[in-house]
Amino acid sequence: MISVVINFWNAICRVGYLIDKYSAVEIVDEIIIVDPSGAVGSEYDLQSSNKSIQVISARNDPGLLFRLSAALMANNECVLHVDDDIEVLPETIRHLYESWQEAPSLCHGVFGRSIIQGKYDKEDQFGDVDIVLTRCCMSHRANNAIALWLANKIPVRHSVPEGNGEDIILSYAARANSGELNRAYPLMVKELIRYESREANRQIHRRWKGHWEHRTWMAQACQLIIKNKNDIERFWPLA
Repeated sequence: MISVVINFWNAICRVGYLIDKYSAVEIVDEIIIVDPSGAVGSEYDLQSSNKSIQVISARNDPGLLFRLSAALMANNECVLHVDDDIEVLPETIRHLYESWQEAPSLCHGVFGRSIIQGKYDKEDQFGDVDIVLTRCCMSHRANNAIALWLANKIPVRHSVPEGNGEDIILSYAARANSGELNRAYPLMVKELIRYESREANRQIHRRWKGHWEHRTWMAQACQLIIKNKNDIERFWPLA
């Protein structure tokens, strides 16, 4: 079974919609909501769902890494990270779950990214990929623990939005665990905002000019750290 971790930002109005959609998927039995606003409980009757629902308040703004901490509270080993601006369709969830069961130590998702000639490439890639975006990323719960350990090894860069690049960290944690590349598939998701909208304009790569350079740096930092895989295996011995 699958635990879905939804990272909410400014879209509390979509809480009910997304809970209803994911609750209807038969292989999802738990939904964990990361809520930076503290408003989820007042916007939606959490008792109306027949699935286990947890709401974790992030009012202290711990950054994107908080979603990895939330994943450690999941009851299932299979964790699906999703953002609040998309709906991952049931057939996509089923396909990802079948793939995850065959290779549970990898990240499986829809938005793949690669490092090409030493630089982060922002274009969608499918097949074997370096990075799977956490907009839609299925991974083993334990990989989230490795990712938090890895994050503590990465030097802090000032003026960088807190926690940015958690998808890179999670992807390289999976690579350290598996010794393989992650996987992305050309599967369907439903975009819930128009790219031209005010909400879309709040996307980080539009607000922060150093976004792509930072992601290249983050990938390079992860690569250097996981070269010494013995450290990771000593703290997180996984099959």
